Amino acid sequence: ATIGLFLLYILHDILQEKAFRNKKFSFGWLMTTIELGVFASCASLFEGASLRSRPKPKVVVYFAVLSMVLALSQGSGSAALQYISFPLKVCFKSCKLIPTMMLGIIITGRRYSALQYISAGFMCVSLILLLNAPAHHSVNVNADGAPDINDASVSTVAEPVTASGEDVEAEAMAKVYRGVALLLLAIGCDAMVPNIQEKVLSGMGVLAVDMIMWTNMISGIATLMFTIVTGEFAAAVTLFVVEPMVLFWLVAQAVSGYCGLRCYLVLVRECGAVFAVVATSFRKVATIILSFLVFTKPFTRRHFGALFLLQLGVALAIISRRVAKNKNSARLKRRTKL
Repeated sequence: ATIGLFLLYILHDILQEKAFRNKKFSFGWLMTTIELGVFASCASLFEGASLRSRPKPKVVVYFAVLSMVLALSQGSGSAALQYISFPLKVCFKSCKLIPTMMLGIIITGRRYSALQYISAGFMCVSLILLLNAPAHHSVNVNADGAPDINDASVSTVAEPVTASGEDVEAEAMAKVYRGVALLLLAIGCDAMVPNIQEKVLSGMGVLAVDMIMWTNMISGIATLMFTIVTGEFAAAVTLFVVEPMVLFWLVAQAVSGYCGLRCYLVLVRECGAVFAVVATSFRKVATIILSFLVFTKPFTRRHFGALFLLQLGVALAIISRRVAKNKNSARLKRRTKL
């Protein structure tokens, strides 16, 4: 299961980045629609989820909210790749602890340990370093020292050749800020998803496979409608007719993502949540390294320092979770003895 987790998610991430390396591809929301559709179909075909098991009216409300949050989370995360590099997306998505803590403090007044605050601090510093890393966003530099206006990773449409270096750099940074805004939306929604899922699964007696099928199906329909209204669907179909392999790779990355999720759930069941989180963290490191190796990008000391701090923050978060779990176990044992 661990090997499957690594291979399948790395394949998923490489195929996702490969899609956005195509100069004609800028369809992050449609990519999400395909992925959600594949997840819902697999839950129905292979795990026994059925449309006949219709949820109760109260559950439908939670499904609708969860579906909206899920659509925003996955859609904005994929759309962000139109503006920023893949390693930066992975790093941002690894920092879900920060919005989770913020929501916990604001909504429930929850208190956190010193380790968790230190962990969040390391993550914040790592993101600041990555955002300011030279050429981190794959803006190639020409002989005059100005960003290359024909760099496909900055924009899906080449800027006019007459544009000055400063104008191109300003446009590139505007795209980066757009991408960061989408990622902030994605990780904010990511922080909400497990809380809603826990409420549905534990408080309403809903089966996990039914929740996966219904929420992914509703999210997929919502994102499909969004792509039709914005014109993204029509533009994507035009590209698929000319380059049908693009559609094949999108479906392949969705299938690999679903299989990777199943491996993750097997790890949680057989080895525990902490081991699964550690494995996922190392998988993300491997993904970032391969992204730099497979797709040419500059790698500086600032990148190395940022990634080191990020992993240190993730490690502290895992340790703090383990410490909290041990404390809760000890507290329960004392109560049992009393």
